[in-house]
Amino acid sequence: MAKNEMSREVFPGVTKREWNAALRLFLANPYWKEYYETAPSEKCRAYVGLEFCNSNRDNEAVREAMKELREELELEDWKHLLKYSGNNPMRGYIRKKIREMEEN
Repeated sequence: MAKNEMSREVFPGVTKREWNAALRLFLANPYWKEYYETAPSEKCRAYVGLEFCNSNRDNEAVREAMKELREELELEDWKHLLKYSGNNPMRGYIRKKIREMEEN
């Protein structure tokens, strides 16, 4: 793949090279691979991938992209995120989103 292709951003603040590196790193672990590959939608899978990228390098642009994607996630996506949230600081927020969506 051409060098300029690898430096193209796949999400704001994330180059294709960074995206691929984060996926290689996290998908080597069966737990994270399952989390990523069983995501119920492409948007949820993108969100999980951005989580991987952000954990490698805390990045404001990535956090903003994640925030935008959160607005598009469906109930099943949120349930998936909760299932794999472990001690994620967002766990309370995820539960709140699920309650709100189930009530509406």
